[in-house]
Amino acid sequence: MTEFTLELNRRRVLAGILVIGLAAAAAGVGTFALFSDEAQSDANTISAGTLSVDPVDMNFSVGNMYPTENTSQTITAEYSESGDIGSNLNVSIDVTNDAFAQQFDVDTAELTVNGGGVDTLASSGDTLSDLNGTYSYSGPALSNNDQIELDLQLTLGEDTTNTYQGESLDVTVTFNATQQTA
Repeated sequence: MTEFTLELNRRRVLAGILVIGLAAAAAGVGTFALFSDEAQSDANTISAGTLSVDPVDMNFSVGNMYPTENTSQTITAEYSESGDIGSNLNVSIDVTNDAFAQQFDVDTAELTVNGGGVDTLASSGDTLSDLNGTYSYSGPALSNNDQIELDLQLTLGEDTTNTYQGESLDVTVTFNATQQTA
């Protein structure tokens, strides 16, 4: 009967040591705790700006012209941007039917931004055919709500022969704004 008691005592001792060890471990975890906190910034965004050239009055149509008759046409666009982008302006003019275009004398071909900074695209003696090409505006960079105008005054030359009766041509004007680099 003594042996049984001894084993029981050993089990009790081992169980007691285990209980004391677990209690010490639990107490130790709480003893080594440190203060902590965190904050999160999650409402951050980055977006690209925009720029656009929008037509205001971009089309004209002139019919039944006769030699010595003149016409004045203005092509208008507006530049807009969503930030302080600043852009350079190029204007491309493409005229079809080159032979007929050579019959038109260019009286005025001027590019203006906001009524100032006039760039003359043609000089006396030039024909509508001579306007084919791309021109860079020499004024200051475009800024928000700038009004862009191309003013054309053309005269069908007095030496235009019957060969050109019923002829027509197309004039395509493209305003191109390109962001300035820093």
